[in-house]
Amino acid sequence: MKRLFVCLALGLCLISCDHKRDTEKLRQVFAQTNYDDELLKGLPLYDSLKNIIMSNMDTIFKFRNSRHFVYHGDTGKETREDADHYMFFYNYGEAASLSYGTGPDDQKLIDEVSVENMPAFIFPSVDSIFKKLGKDRIRGFTLWEDSTIEISIKGYRKKEIDVSHELIWKRSYSKNTDHDLFYKDTMITPRWTYLISVDEHQGW
Repeated sequence: MKRLFVCLALGLCLISCDHKRDTEKLRQVFAQTNYDDELLKGLPLYDSLKNIIMSNMDTIFKFRNSRHFVYHGDTGKETREDADHYMFFYNYGEAASLSYGTGPDDQKLIDEVSVENMPAFIFPSVDSIFKKLGKDRIRGFTLWEDSTIEISIKGYRKKEIDVSHELIWKRSYSKNTDHDLFYKDTMITPRWTYLISVDEHQGW
């Protein structure tokens, strides 16, 4: 909850530096946004994805940490560092990032859900679940070192407002009492939480 609040508060601060948030529009879109019962029909598949990730969490972090390099502008040096989370989002033919490596064959656009971003023996099972769910029921997931998994179910823009639906494994949230932060959640099983958040489009 602390991480979510900090992210939302930071976004609010950055927006306020440029212009005043249209809280009335946010409130209107938020009031019109409901939980999608159809998405919950995929819960067995989300559970399968969670089980694969949890069974191989240490291997995934070891694999990604070995490739995680951070550039330090003050020294001009790049060092390998461990991260507390990694994101895995599926391309669906829309956007991608550069692969690792510096050779002529390495500079190609890839999915974050690929053999270049997760151990090869895990990828086929994860890829299969993504394809079964499809882009209308999963965009990607974020894995945290405390074993929290945040699955991005779907996201869309309405009246220049970004609406996000997420399924969270393990982490729970306290009731939102801040009228300037637009998010709500419901616990659908003892460990799964369905979270909806609404905020102004940030331009990326």
